[in-house]
Amino acid sequence: MSEKLYKSKFIIAFYEQDDETLYDVFSNTREITSAIGLPLTRENVIWVSHKLVRAFRKKSHNIDIFGRLMKAYPVNVVDDIDDEISSQEHK
Repeated sequence: MSEKLYKSKFIIAFYEQDDETLYDVFSNTREITSAIGLPLTRENVIWVSHKLVRAFRKKSHNIDIFGRLMKAYPVNVVDDIDDEISSQEHK
């Protein structure tokens, strides 16, 4: 994964429809654009971003981006790291 995170603090996790089987995790929309085989153009990155936003707003989190229906979730890794550091400091 690259250093730039989605919205500066999220990774994006894709799950199969059973919502238990992890498909893959990406740091940002550029990585997803490359993974689905699209050229890294501004238009393609924006298209992926729009698909993600629509999925995140749905209760089901469904997205069809890898040629099949999956679930996409933003995972806040920055706050998780900050919480872990704080808990270690208070021990």
